[in-house]
Amino acid sequence: MRPWFEIIGSASRLRTSGSPEVTGTLCPGLSKLYSIPDLLETTPGSGVYDHWTGRPPFSYWWEFLSAWGIIPGSNPRSLTLRIGGINYPVAIYEYDEDTTLSGSIGNSTNDSHGVVVICHGKLTLSNVTTAVRKRGLFIWGDEVSGTAHMTQKGARCSGQNLYLYPGVTVPATGGAGAPKVLAAYIPGINNSLVQEWSQTGSSPGGLGCGGGNSGVARAAYVIGTGEENATAKAYSGAGGNGTSYCGGSGGGGAEVYNSYGTSTYTKYAGDGAISAGGIGTGWTRMPGGTTTEYTEAREGKRGTCAGGGLLVAMGKKISTLSLTAKGTNNGLHSEHADSGGGCVVALANEIGSVSKSVGNGGYLIQEV
Repeated sequence: MRPWFEIIGSASRLRTSGSPEVTGTLCPGLSKLYSIPDLLETTPGSGVYDHWTGRPPFSYWWEFLSAWGIIPGSNPRSLTLRIGGINYPVAIYEYDEDTTLSGSIGNSTNDSHGVVVICHGKLTLSNVTTAVRKRGLFIWGDEVSGTAHMTQKGARCSGQNLYLYPGVTVPATGGAGAPKVLAAYIPGINNSLVQEWSQTGSSPGGLGCGGGNSGVARAAYVIGTGEENATAKAYSGAGGNGTSYCGGSGGGGAEVYNSYGTSTYTKYAGDGAISAGGIGTGWTRMPGGTTTEYTEAREGKRGTCAGGGLLVAMGKKISTLSLTAKGTNNGLHSEHADSGGGCVVALANEIGSVSKSVGNGGYLIQEV
């Protein structure tokens, strides 16, 4: 069994994983402290682990990540952690020496768990991200540098409070999505031939992911094809709310082209949800003077419009690091609007240079 060291006052003593508590040889402080690798289940058989054998429950992610020891076995190690009283399903990738990672990490299952990378050495990242949507990417290293992102990788699931460090919490709820909007051609009131509107989702005002934009609403009336008292109304979909794991999705777009008589035409688009595009409508018109509407409904591209995800980098030292967690930028005339930005957190005992890009999401860069 792999040995571990326990601090007792100002000294240390050696124990063996799983052994009864015995007094070992007292020795001075160690350059590297390995904690006991045996996690204790909250309830026997539950599969939920919240502390090392004989130790108090975990209160913060920092506490868990900094305490993780070297455990034999292949990556990843999949388990459910209980931190601060909340359960987090994770897949852990651990490295016992200087390591360089590049590209995607994790399996192809969306939304079910977070991905944790722990390196007992210098960790160099080269455009590292998760393979698909995940409940956050958590990175720990003795020294961390390079580039990582969670752009469009937010998990489609309910948010959870993440207690990262004393006084540093990512709340379950992020920024609010933008409300649905109305564009209308109403003779004598709004006489523009084309009206086009959209609103922007809110920033969380702290940590958390941003809200999604409302869809674009367009309304048009073509002179000479109908009577002057005709109207056209288009209601776009609202943006989705952000969470701790994902920026809110963009609402669906709605367009109405009124070219017939004195009738009133109104179209509604679907609202956005967590990392899912709203239901949008294309042009809705009355072609050829008939009384039959022509409607083309489009569903938001759910597979490609996820909001920005959660990206957390921690460790003893962060030297030079670039972190990105943006949402989708679909452009003004898209079937669904832009999704909200993600959330970036960098915590270390020593921080050199950290750049971030989160759209309307939250961020924190702090030495601890």
